[in-house]
Parts: sequence; structure tokens; C-alpha cells
Amino acid sequence: MGPVPKASAAHTFGKYSLVAKLATGGMAEIFLARLSGAAGFEKLVCIKRILSHLAKDQAFVDMFLAEARIAAQISHPNVCSVFELGEIDHRYFIAMEYLEGVPFACFRRRDIYGTEPNPRLVAALGIQACEGLHHAHNLKKPD
Repeated sequence: MGPVPKASAAHTFGKYSLVAKLATGGMAEIFLARLSGAAGFEKLVCIKRILSHLAKDQAFVDMFLAEARIAAQISHPNVCSVFELGEIDHRYFIAMEYLEGVPFACFRRRDIYGTEPNPRLVAALGIQACEGLHHAHNLKKPD
């Protein structure tokens, strides 16, 4: 990834600066964000924010909150860590670990890679994804 724009080019969202929108899904939008702190501390994170039109629908809000509570319990190297659940301007958000890399869909693009991806690499990525999913699906309540 190239240099991340400075905070002046970003939109303030609570204690975060939203640097770039990464994706929009059916329920939420994902941003690359910067958390800044004392003595020049900075950390890149992802912010998953419920879509504004769904923030008024309690059923969707409840689903989003349940996702955050469950995701916060998962601790596995192949699952992004959740740092915070919060609410700003009547919109819930989840702050989570940002992992720099290439989206998996890019491995299919010949204009980027030119050749077929190495089958061992594809298998290794699939195994890691399955390990993370297996851990999440076997999650037990703390009690």
C-alpha cells in the first residue's frame, strides 16, 4: 500500500480520522481510519459503520450489535481483532484491526498478476480462511 493520506485529508469521526472508504456492503461501510494519540502515536484501523438508512431500523441495529459482541470474543490469528464498539451521531461502529494486503479477488485478475496463481498459495489461503471460520463457529460462551 502506498502512503496513507494525512489527517487533514480525512474526515473526523469521533477520535478517528476516516482516510478512505474501502467497501460498502448490505449492512455497513468499511473505512481505513487513523487513530491518533499522545506523543505522535498513530495506528491504522478499520471502521465498520452501520449504513445511515439502517441505523434507524432497530432490527438491523440489533444484528450489528450482536455481530460486534460475538466478533469481540474471537481471538485467532486468521480473524481480525475487534478493538471497540461505539456510537457516534446515532450510528454504531466497530473499530477493528487493519491488515494491509491485496484483496483475495485480485488473485483472479490477470491484468494484475498475468498468470494463474500458484495452486499451493491458493490452498494455503483457503486453509487459513477455514481455520479462522472453524474457530469462529466453535466459539463458546465465556461461562
